[in-house]
Amino acid sequence: MMEVVNVEKLMKNKEKLAVAIGFFDGIHLGHQKVITHATRFAKENRTKSMVITFDRSPKVALGFAKNDGYLTPMNEKLRILEEMGVDYALIFDATLLNMSADEFINEYLLKIGVCYVSVGFDFRFGRSGDGDTELLRRHGGFKVNVSAPVLMAGTKVSTTAIKQYLIKGDLDLVNKMLGRPFSVSGKVIYGRQLGETIGFPTANIKLAENYLLRLRGVYATASYIDGVRYVSMTNVGYNPTVNLANDLSIETHILNFDGDIYGETLRIDFIEKIRDEIKFDGIDALIAQLEKDRLIATQILV
Repeated sequence: MMEVVNVEKLMKNKEKLAVAIGFFDGIHLGHQKVITHATRFAKENRTKSMVITFDRSPKVALGFAKNDGYLTPMNEKLRILEEMGVDYALIFDATLLNMSADEFINEYLLKIGVCYVSVGFDFRFGRSGDGDTELLRRHGGFKVNVSAPVLMAGTKVSTTAIKQYLIKGDLDLVNKMLGRPFSVSGKVIYGRQLGETIGFPTANIKLAENYLLRLRGVYATASYIDGVRYVSMTNVGYNPTVNLANDLSIETHILNFDGDIYGETLRIDFIEKIRDEIKFDGIDALIAQLEKDRLIATQILV
């Protein structure tokens, strides 16, 4: 199991560390390449792997960008890193951004026992971004690996590109660039329970963190409850047929499940879009369409 650690513990442990450094929002294919270099080196050299990341986007913290939400907020990021076999995660706050590049190397990397550093081709660090991959290489004291960009559909795989495709609703390309389904997690809360009265009970989700979620429509999804995968279909939108308040909602109908999960955390993987939201003439027309949606979701996921 991955452990979230602090600098003091690492200095006390005196272990050699293979680290990947970056904000890694999305942990997309490019990020995975960087992180895998660190985990592979650690295994081959019988040491520990670690990801050094930040509690918020450096660009947001420095005022260069607005916080429009994250592809992988911190809890989601840590879950994926653990699945990738990372041993430790070290999370810095924004105060580190005021440190010079040389200070970061001397006061942190060298003092906590870093022997290998893996970063992306465009990695910069230190106050005003004065540090780059060449400085890491010149400094010495550890080996350095710099990963080249990953290209897909003529585009560099990046957090910015994925966010743009997510906003456009191109879930297929988003999932390909992520190397896994786009997912969100949240607590199951009480809704108006209209779905139960028409034979389609839904789990209403309140997102746990600040996700960038611009998808709209009905999707074939995989829902995870206590680690168990269930076939489901999820509506993200305004339910125009029955939503008088016009509130955005995330509602998931989990097939072949009738347990009480109010208050529980539900993770939803978005696999494929089924259709856009439609305003139906009445409840009967809505039910007929939901029956078709359920069949499509089953065909996609089973």
